[in-house]
Amino acid sequence: MATPILTDAQRAKVVEYVGKKDPPHVYSQNPSAGTAVAEGTTIELTMASNSDIPLFVIDEEAPILIKNLPIAEIEKAIDEDPLLKDVAKKPTVAEADRQAVANTIKERFAPAGTIVDPAEAEKYAKTFNMIYNK
Repeated sequence: MATPILTDAQRAKVVEYVGKKDPPHVYSQNPSAGTAVAEGTTIELTMASNSDIPLFVIDEEAPILIKNLPIAEIEKAIDEDPLLKDVAKKPTVAEADRQAVANTIKERFAPAGTIVDPAEAEKYAKTFNMIYNK
C-alpha cells in the first residue's frame, strides 16, 4: 500500500490524532501467555485500540445512538461522568433516575434535536455495565 504524500500540517494532524487514541490492547496471543517457547519462536499477537473498535462489534444489541461509537469514547464518557459511572456499576436503573440518565446520554452522545427516551435507560445501563466492568 502506498503512503500518501502529506503536507507538514496534515502530518501534524495525524500525529495529534494518533496521540489521542486509546493504546492498543492484546486481544489474543498464540501461543497463550505463560506457555514456554523456544528462543526465536514467533508469538502472534492480535492487538487493537478501543478507539478503532465500534461498539457493535462486541454488543450487537447496543442502543442505536451509541452503536457506531468507538468503545474508547464510551469508556471515556463513563469515566468522566459520575452518573454514567454509577449506571455502569449495575445493569438496572431506578425509575426515579431514568430521566436523568436519558438527559446525560443525550448531552454526551446525541446530535442536536435527538430525543432519548427515559424508558431506554436500562438498555444503556446494560451496555455500559458490559463495557465498564470487564
